[in-house]
Amino acid sequence: FDVVEGVPQGKAHIPLMGEFLDDVQRDDPDARFFFYSHMLEPHSPYIADEPFRTKYIDPAYDGIFKNGDTEDLLDTVHGRVEASAEDIEAVRAMYDGHLAFADDIFGTMMADLKARGLYEDSLIILTGDHGEAMFQHGRWGHNDHLFDEMVNVPLVIKLPGSTGPRNQIMESLASTMDVLPTICETLDIAPGELPLDGRSLYSVLTSGVDDDEKRGLILRSHHETADVALRTQNGKAILLRSGEFEDGSRFYDLTEDPHEQRILTQEEAPRSASYLGAINAHLGKVASEWRPSAMSTDTGDNSALLGALGYADSEAPEEPQTPPAPDDGTEH
Repeated sequence: FDVVEGVPQGKAHIPLMGEFLDDVQRDDPDARFFFYSHMLEPHSPYIADEPFRTKYIDPAYDGIFKNGDTEDLLDTVHGRVEASAEDIEAVRAMYDGHLAFADDIFGTMMADLKARGLYEDSLIILTGDHGEAMFQHGRWGHNDHLFDEMVNVPLVIKLPGSTGPRNQIMESLASTMDVLPTICETLDIAPGELPLDGRSLYSVLTSGVDDDEKRGLILRSHHETADVALRTQNGKAILLRSGEFEDGSRFYDLTEDPHEQRILTQEEAPRSASYLGAINAHLGKVASEWRPSAMSTDTGDNSALLGALGYADSEAPEEPQTPPAPDDGTEH
């Protein structure tokens, strides 16, 4: 395999995939292949090619974020700049343009697969590693909190051939940890002895039905003392410990309050004790299994920016909290 150093700009993935497929089809037209494309778009800085860069932004906007630069946006995170309503609208417009730019690149790549006759029989998965907060809770960026604008990402899966229903939107609770098990089952690949945290979504995709309505996902922020949350289909509990927000526990009813604007008291959230108990059990497990990392994010010139963006990972084990008494099991 050829190794590409760094992360190419989004549009560079088009010729990279083309050259890869040229080699595959020349060497063995019937060979199975795997191609992974990691595009930074949409991601700050929000600088897309035209017409996408100015597609959604008000041409009259002349504020501090008009160039979409990361450093300017980080000033809001560190409290040096307070974004006005016009600033927030401009940032969201530039992000939308960056998203449309990425969509156009991805569409071009899919068109290439179709032109080569490879699209129909390919397993294609499109997802994201994190969302991007646009001041919904007073913050911009990612990795520093666990509200849904940061953790809710797209997961689009096209199965090979005519397998399963098409053009179906499901409300199932899924995780990026499910991608690998899904690939293994779909392509009949043994995952080996390594335990996988996720579940295969193959049966959900082929049947169009998900009977795992009680699934819960543990989420954590990128802090030395991380915030930890439990997200279910209908609710969320967040244990705040990082200092980014006032420490303590927060509860949300996502059926009635999908944008997490109303904090429930522990008494108002029927399963609050069970949620916090599950978070505590996770923290205890992490603490018991923790091993010091052999890798470092300190890469000299880039370390400060990585830290500001929330990519400097913790080197310390998690601290379990004192669990509350179990609740009565009432569904939240």
